[in-house]
Amino acid sequence: MGLWDFLRGLSSSDAEKAPKRPKANRRPKLADREGIIGDGESDRTSNDGSSASLLEQGVKHAAAGRYDLAIACYNDVLEFEADNTVAYYNRGWAYGKKGEFDQAISNYTNAISLDPKLVQAYLNRGWAHAKKGDYAEAIADYDEALQLDRRLVQAYINRGWAYAKKGDYEKALANYNEAIRLDPENGQAHAKRGWAFGESGEFNRALGCFDEAIRLDAEDTLAFEGRGWVQYQKKKYGEALKDLNEAVRLEPENPELYRRRARVYRAMGNAKQAEADEKRVEITGGQA
Repeated sequence: MGLWDFLRGLSSSDAEKAPKRPKANRRPKLADREGIIGDGESDRTSNDGSSASLLEQGVKHAAAGRYDLAIACYNDVLEFEADNTVAYYNRGWAYGKKGEFDQAISNYTNAISLDPKLVQAYLNRGWAHAKKGDYAEAIADYDEALQLDRRLVQAYINRGWAYAKKGDYEKALANYNEAIRLDPENGQAHAKRGWAFGESGEFNRALGCFDEAIRLDAEDTLAFEGRGWVQYQKKKYGEALKDLNEAVRLEPENPELYRRRARVYRAMGNAKQAEADEKRVEITGGQA
């Protein structure tokens, strides 16, 4: 079984640009409305009811993980300003964080229709398409983003990931190489290039990429996971276990890590530990 059979999909931290902070409000103030209290902190509506203040409240809610309250703020803005690009963009981001990718795509599309040069919206819409498994659409959005900004490193990384998921490792590697050329210290690009090399059977080159990613970021879970899985493929089970233990320490709620480590334990003849990890897969939300 190849590396990619267990490979995780894009994470939001890998792919998205965070909500945009509003510029100074140039619109009339919105009518005062009763706010909804969130987690005992701030109101959904702002003190002055302006669109800029509502957007700012939405950003704060989103940053705290209160995505429904953030969406409510953006809804209030759009009720009065149907052409507010930032509100559509930020609402798309919040829907994406909730896993509602069709809604995210719709909002990013609205933002793009209002501002066709909003490169972050293409990047994030591509991420949402990728999360749905629509890799051709994702690649098309990354192409558009790169037409607007040829030095956008994250677009190369994301496009590489989409090509890899389609099984086109040559194009995936070309995109990771370009990302690294532009930003040699980008650990994410090194880690994902390692996965592409691993799936291509170039295990030693994959290990070199993972080593570099870990040098750049000693808490890069994806790199430890990848290096451990390559060591498993090379039947170096002790080294594999060491890396997967570190990955689990960094992301103890990730079921894929327990699934991989269970396979290593079984290869080492440790059925008891394998069974314990297989139970953790179910506990953390995966399928054994």
